[in-house]
Amino acid sequence: MGAKNNRKKPRLSICIPTYNRASKLNRLLGNLYEETSGLNDSVEVCISDNASQDNTQEIVATWMKKMPIISSRNHTNLGFDANAFLLPTIAHGDFIWYSGDDDIFFKGAIKRILNDLEEADCEKIDVIMVNYFSNVRGLNKVLFDRFVSVSINSKRYPPLDPSFIGSVCIRRKAALKTLLSIKSGGLKLGAFAHTRLFLECAFRSKNIGVEPNYCVRIISDGGIFSFEKRLYMDAIVQRYNLEMDAHYPWFNFRPIASTFGSYLTRAAIASEEPALESFHQIIFLMHTESLKRSGKKNMVLAMRIMEQIRRNPIAKAFLCIFFEVLRRVHPNLRDIAPNKAELEFLRKEIPAEIARAESLLRTKDYETKV
Repeated sequence: MGAKNNRKKPRLSICIPTYNRASKLNRLLGNLYEETSGLNDSVEVCISDNASQDNTQEIVATWMKKMPIISSRNHTNLGFDANAFLLPTIAHGDFIWYSGDDDIFFKGAIKRILNDLEEADCEKIDVIMVNYFSNVRGLNKVLFDRFVSVSINSKRYPPLDPSFIGSVCIRRKAALKTLLSIKSGGLKLGAFAHTRLFLECAFRSKNIGVEPNYCVRIISDGGIFSFEKRLYMDAIVQRYNLEMDAHYPWFNFRPIASTFGSYLTRAAIASEEPALESFHQIIFLMHTESLKRSGKKNMVLAMRIMEQIRRNPIAKAFLCIFFEVLRRVHPNLRDIAPNKAELEFLRKEIPAEIARAESLLRTKDYETKV
């Protein structure tokens, strides 16, 4: 744990869960050092190291000499969600703003959020949805250019996607109260738990603050995955889309990874690896169900037609050839064999994920679980 000091209570705690990403964390801390310069004691950085095996602790120790950092290290890997939930307990700020350890804050973004916190206090808002930017595009299109407050009982705001961890800013007391409910068994949060924490707090607050300007950039350094892991991650995302719609119908939610292209990638993988066909089919069912609820019937029809065409051996061969060409152009689509540890994990988790998906698809009645 970082050394205690007598500085006054910060306004904002930037909370970073991390695991084995020392170089990326170093980049982020350098960025935060520049962006928090001159803000005095208004901002602190909180880091929860999930038992990293690299030089993460050396990086943290170096930056602790230059800026206010509260650091904690777990003895064992607790998983992403549990690690993220530790951060509000070690933070001191009035608000916590989560950050991925591999992202970057735009110039002036932290000052902008500090101003937003003043408005949040005036309007008694406990949560702020912060807009963010990927390498290629902005991920939330909003129709206003300054901080606004919207009621959860009104969908007079554009669809929003708080799945990215850097989009989540919560009043710390509200977060701790909700986490206490989770610990006592009152709530169960699954994948994308930070998003659910945000929405549970929003439900209690009845209002959501929205910062429309891009504040955080998702830095994609490229990720090459095994086919098994790619489908596993897609399954989690599609289940997330359905669960958000089921449990939080009052939120104007924008589904993620719901493009026709994401379907084609999975279809091509299943065509190349027949052992993954049943997994592809359950993801297909979740994807089409999510699209139907979003009113995208034409895309559902196109996907179903494509599935029928794919049964033809010639069409399947053309799909595989197209995918091979695409993989040569797009580095992130290249396949690598899973290592032993990953393979053991996926052999256990893929059947479990299929079971969770089947259970969700059998559910007929949806209620807000708050």
